[in-house]
Amino acid sequence: SEEESEAERRRRESLSFSELISTKIRLWEERHALDDQEMEKEEDERGENVDGWALLPDIVLEKIFSYLSIEKKYYASVTCRNWYRAFHLPRVWWDFVMNDTTLTRCRFDYGEKCWRHVLEHHRTQEMIRNIGNRIRSLSLHPTSFAGLFAHFHFMNHLSSYAERYLNDPTSPNACQFNVESFRFSFFCDIKTRDEHFIYGTGGEILGCLKRLIGKLTKLRSLRLFDLLLDEAEALNLLDDACMTLCERLTHLALINASKYPLELLHPAAFVNLVKLYISPQNLGDELVQVLSAGSLEEMHIVQNSYTETAVAVSAKCWMLASFKVYLRTWSNVHRDIVWQEKAPCVSVIYDSPMTKPSQDAMLTITDLYPGLTEFGYLTIPRFRSSRKFVNRIDAPLLRFCRRCPYLTTLYVRDRISTSTALLIASMSPNLKYFIVRRNAWLKKRDYMFHDDLHLDYNFREWIKINCDSYEKTSREISKILGISWRPMSDKEFKILCQQRPAY
Repeated sequence: SEEESEAERRRRESLSFSELISTKIRLWEERHALDDQEMEKEEDERGENVDGWALLPDIVLEKIFSYLSIEKKYYASVTCRNWYRAFHLPRVWWDFVMNDTTLTRCRFDYGEKCWRHVLEHHRTQEMIRNIGNRIRSLSLHPTSFAGLFAHFHFMNHLSSYAERYLNDPTSPNACQFNVESFRFSFFCDIKTRDEHFIYGTGGEILGCLKRLIGKLTKLRSLRLFDLLLDEAEALNLLDDACMTLCERLTHLALINASKYPLELLHPAAFVNLVKLYISPQNLGDELVQVLSAGSLEEMHIVQNSYTETAVAVSAKCWMLASFKVYLRTWSNVHRDIVWQEKAPCVSVIYDSPMTKPSQDAMLTITDLYPGLTEFGYLTIPRFRSSRKFVNRIDAPLLRFCRRCPYLTTLYVRDRISTSTALLIASMSPNLKYFIVRRNAWLKKRDYMFHDDLHLDYNFREWIKINCDSYEKTSREISKILGISWRPMSDKEFKILCQQRPAY
């Protein structure tokens, strides 16, 4: 009948339509499968999957990305899909370092007639909204006059977002910062300006810095370098931080907070402070007395190129101290250490290429700090040294080691002989780390020139046999120290110096 034929026709049309759809789906799946295979084949041809670099676990990728700058992180994210996904992992953005070109664009300065890097505000706001709550360590390092203004605007943005979160947490222009470590170093070496402009952060930059520190309520480590403030500004530097971080802060660094000698009592307000880095011009009797009754474990007294002369703390106050003291110079010019009499000092380090070893300094150290455990000179020297015994540091250094029985670490960058190295290793009972530069090590038998050495016949014969060869000397020192010992090359010595920063 006509009705049955119409139904049959509709059934056939529906079947043909469903077959058409299924055919389309099958072809689509086959095409995408081929596309995936071709993509994997192309990645293999480009070398992306060689040795499994594209298949690294997230914990390894986070560690790799954490060492890269923002620009390098972007370049790494476009290599493959797995690395693109790793670009958005939270731990990748724990450490954020702001320099002169970060989040900036070039703009022509018609006054100076040159190109300047200025902060791009839209990119900065997008960055804060996307990764602001992931940052755990924030470091600001301006290295130019224009970069200082970029950092000023960047700190203003951070403070504004933090204030909006306190007033309205649901606002799209608000951000909860979880920063635990903050570091700021002021660029104060502007040679084209007068001295008054060079030194002294002051003004709006100081106000912006204090405002930001007051908003970072989860800080555990605060480091401020080379602010060089005047007396009125330095006295109120950390007032807001003392109110918000008095029980939370554990590490504090105030290097050259003021230009001239001025005792700062702010560190005493942090009751759980464990480690303090401070310059000698900001240290005083009252501060040492208060810190002696607290939980402080280490005090690092650091001097750099901008440190002015200071008066040492009285010996009576140091006798009450229960923490360890570390003395350190870090400068490109010669700086004399401000000696702290009766201080419980365990380390004295000279980190300056222009500082020559002094016999008077070694005698002063042995008289003031008999319990010293670490001593030495870091950084490759930039002065010529003699090969003659009378002009080298062999005799003063050996005398120093004999008078410091608790010495465990010794850095020797200047020229010494193989026989002196054997004498130092054998006459230092607690020596564990003996660092000697290979290019400053002389193969000489000059032990007989040392004063006050009463060596028996067997000991002298032992030195004669082993000091004529670098290999024999290294082997004997290894036996004495109980480790595999050899002198360091200049490259290795530079790496060691980089691993021992002053602050």
